[in-house]
Amino acid sequence: MPPHRPSLLRAFLCRLTRNISLNRYDYNRAEKRNPECLVSLEELYNSLSLNENPVEEMVLEELINSFLDGLPAEQRDIFLRRYWCFDSIRQIAARYGCSESRVTSLLFRARAQLRDHLRKGGVSV
Repeated sequence: MPPHRPSLLRAFLCRLTRNISLNRYDYNRAEKRNPECLVSLEELYNSLSLNENPVEEMVLEELINSFLDGLPAEQRDIFLRRYWCFDSIRQIAARYGCSESRVTSLLFRARAQLRDHLRKGGVSV
């Protein structure tokens, strides 16, 4: 409670709740709170190392979609959980009931396959 009694307790509590909620929202949305996003994107970028040559987005999109269509269902789901949903390796392993090393090796192989698929499609990586 404030040092003096508020005239409208309901308004005071609503304002207090609103401010706490907004502060918590800002805290949760801060970029430093989601390191998995940065780690997974850096992982993918380093494994592909796309050259500076501009590639049409549509061609790249089609190549990635065809690559994902060709993956087995579990490997595709794990790949998407990591690089689209930004789940951690630990979360993915728990979700699929496997070890973290299995998830890591599946992702490593998928990135290598993606790199080969892009090369075959004419994208220099």
